[in-house]
Amino acid sequence: MEKQIKVIICADDGEWSRENTDALASRGAQVMTVNRNGTALLTKIRDEKPDVVVMDLFMAGVDALGVMHAVKAEGLPKPVFIITAAYSSNALERQVMEAGADYYAIQPFSKTEIIDRIFTLAGAAQHPSNGTSRSDLRIQVTEIRSEERRVGKEGRIRWSAGPL
Repeated sequence: MEKQIKVIICADDGEWSRENTDALASRGAQVMTVNRNGTALLTKIRDEKPDVVVMDLFMAGVDALGVMHAVKAEGLPKPVFIITAAYSSNALERQVMEAGADYYAIQPFSKTEIIDRIFTLAGAAQHPSNGTSRSDLRIQVTEIRSEERRVGKEGRIRWSAGPL
């Protein structure tokens, strides 16, 4: 039996609906939520050692960069980090990815697509030889980035993936 993945979602109340957290749970995830506060999120990461963390770039207490740096500095197991933001620039995106993010999603985005990415990235992290090679993921990222260039100016989903 495969290990159930632990997912922490750090968001304001109501930002992730019960329907979305139920969708994660129905696919085999143990879902925990934390209000949008980086300090509270760090405590939860220390206690739960999650496989995936979904958090906004800008949070009260400690921002996403601070959370990722703290996880590394404390020697905690690194979860898959999915960072969301309402704003982006190339320099900011690069800084987030270099800090350890695995995915960067620009709002507005589809929660369903984030859920799919959670399982894709968690599966790749847990089972690097599960048939999805790093080159397969690089192809997916390239396709997503190509799509971003086509629709990015129209306010649709914009994704970035970390180094593969």
